[in-house]
Amino acid sequence: MADGEVSPEIGGYERLLTPLEAAGVLGVTVKQLAEWRWKGGGPRFVRVSHKVVMYRHPSLIAWAAAREFRTAHEAKGYQPDASAP
Repeated sequence: MADGEVSPEIGGYERLLTPLEAAGVLGVTVKQLAEWRWKGGGPRFVRVSHKVVMYRHPSLIAWAAAREFRTAHEAKGYQPDASAP
């Protein structure tokens, strides 16, 4: 594993990612993740407490995969569905 990479598992158990780690996986800012949580349309998250949210690595990958296109034409008119992965 390269320096700075996040291991999705520790001891065989899935490790939840902080918003900073999740932002790094997706290549966006922590602020963007917060906006998506508020407005919808972002990846699924886990609310650990009133102030703490975390992300599952598989949820981030599924969310990104749902937005994967082969051509710009294919992506044209794409409307993200807040209920999508």
